[in-house]
Amino acid sequence: MDLLSDVLLSLKLRSTIISNWQLSEPWGFETKSFPAGYCFNIVAGELWFSAPDSEPELLLAGDSVLVPIGGEFNFYSSDNAPIAPLHALWKGDNFAGFDHYLPSELHQVNWGGGGAKTTLLSFAFEFQPNVQLDLLKALPSAIILRQYQGTEFPSFQSAIAFLSQDASNKQPGFVAIAAQLVELIIIGQLRSYILSETKHPKGWLQGLLDKKVGKALAAIHRHPEQQWSVTRLAVHAGMSRSSFAQRFQQRVGVGPITYLSHWRIQLAAELLQTTKHSISEITEIVGWTSDRSFRRLFNQRMGKSPLAFRRDAKQ
Repeated sequence: MDLLSDVLLSLKLRSTIISNWQLSEPWGFETKSFPAGYCFNIVAGELWFSAPDSEPELLLAGDSVLVPIGGEFNFYSSDNAPIAPLHALWKGDNFAGFDHYLPSELHQVNWGGGGAKTTLLSFAFEFQPNVQLDLLKALPSAIILRQYQGTEFPSFQSAIAFLSQDASNKQPGFVAIAAQLVELIIIGQLRSYILSETKHPKGWLQGLLDKKVGKALAAIHRHPEQQWSVTRLAVHAGMSRSSFAQRFQQRVGVGPITYLSHWRIQLAAELLQTTKHSISEITEIVGWTSDRSFRRLFNQRMGKSPLAFRRDAKQ
């Protein structure tokens, strides 16, 4: 299995709120105080989307905006439209607010001044805690997907249309089907963006899409416990040591051994939170041969000792 599949397969949603929005001009809302990730799919009509310090973009039917881990953005029908907080619109429609401890549910939002109509299908969600979530930080805070973009994204339009048409369905079992479809759509949108974007910044995404560097990254992610050296990773990538080291640095932004150390620290942090293994056992599991070296690097990377990190995670 390729590394991108590994990463995407590990992403699971918890507590998905599916909302059908019927908006009429003038209307507007902002997401400043909304804590979760979200996605707005334009089913009919159009809207303006703006991010801080950037020009507004017009989105049309078939387009989507995906915000994987939350962010502050504005959605509106025109420049002079009143802007309301997103959570206020939902609360005004008998919605208590997003809570990842609550089960998935369907919701309806009606808002606006009675003019031209826009229909949205939205998802609010959080990913289950996972070591791979740190990799999402390499993505833009907001991802705009156009209906015509790439070959993968348009295939999800039928699922979006199905959910939009049946969001008021109260038949038993529908929410279970809808929640599974939402996860498929979100993962598909992430994949579509990653594969279609040609200018990823330096980081694991740029390295992932480089066939040779990607082989080394996959080896690091799947077998962090092995005693990797630049030479061994270069052989894995099918390159000379010097060419590999230079190419890895150019694509990922750090050297192979630095990346390996960072990945081991992330894995160790997850194990400290999710297992009862001793710190010495975790040190061995993630591939460190020196307990002292591990503790020092963990403190540098995480800002606290492994013991303090575990203690704080339980609070």
